Amino acid sequence: MIKYFSTIMLTSLNINPSLQKIESEIVKIFKSVDKDIFDMAKNPFNFIGKATRAKFTLLLGDILGIKRRLSQEIAICAELIHTASLLHDDCIDNSSVRRGLKTINSKMGSNTAILLGDLTVSFAFDCAMKINHETAATLVNTVKKMTEGALLEENLKYKKISRQEYDKIISLKTASIFNWCAISVCRASDKIELLKTCSIIAKSIGAGFQIIDDALDFESANGSLNKNVLKDITAGKITLPLILAMADKTCGDEIKNKVRELKNSGFANIHIAIEIAKTVKAKKFTNKARKTAKSMIDDIAPYIDELPSNNAKTEFKNFIFALINRTS
Repeated sequence: MIKYFSTIMLTSLNINPSLQKIESEIVKIFKSVDKDIFDMAKNPFNFIGKATRAKFTLLLGDILGIKRRLSQEIAICAELIHTASLLHDDCIDNSSVRRGLKTINSKMGSNTAILLGDLTVSFAFDCAMKINHETAATLVNTVKKMTEGALLEENLKYKKISRQEYDKIISLKTASIFNWCAISVCRASDKIELLKTCSIIAKSIGAGFQIIDDALDFESANGSLNKNVLKDITAGKITLPLILAMADKTCGDEIKNKVRELKNSGFANIHIAIEIAKTVKAKKFTNKARKTAKSMIDDIAPYIDELPSNNAKTEFKNFIFALINRTS
């Protein structure tokens, strides 16, 4: 059980005005695009979602005492990169729903969605350059790492992979952008000595966040997440709950056979995916994955103690607790 963090939800620090500014700035960027190239009014897309990366950036920025305006600029870059990755992922996974709306690829085709994702990356680089050259340069390297993670994941689809391989995927694909946010915020503060501490915190939160997301993919067979049901397994992505299931003596061979069957039967044989998910949930492998994520968060408690003590630090802890215990 997690012991370090309070069960109080994020309430006292009002970051909503900043989140609204971030969203409005992103919408403004897309509205500035020539309508012959992309007309956002005709093709609505939820560009910020739960704004997890933005919230992380704003709260850490408040702890370190940097101006909200600068935290917002860093958060805009992170959310743009995340949006671009989702546009690309939806093409790779052939997803039809994202954040309760039809995906761009399902409406306009994969070519348009991929190109729009590329355009979105260019927006992020442009925003980062306006902060400073170092921020932009490190963002380029972060996108490189995220792409490497996505390629590694693609190479290992439908295969029995090790925990080490999985950790490498989520470290590159997900934790990298959290790490970039933390490093960018820390460098903008007068507390550069906390750079390593912030990086350790960010990487663990990013990895833990992804593990919970992977557990939710199995737990949300009722479609409550407003996205495609069991989209990871139908796309051949081997995540932690499935790794645990494949290694289990009582059901491992059965799961591996079903994964092979899923691969050979077509891209989205949902019936086989549902059978796999039933076993994974019945054997409580999603619960075990959740415990792994919570343990990772417990392990960074001493590093969070090193951060300045203020109201934002309390809110940061509450934010992390909510993030790692989420059910949707």
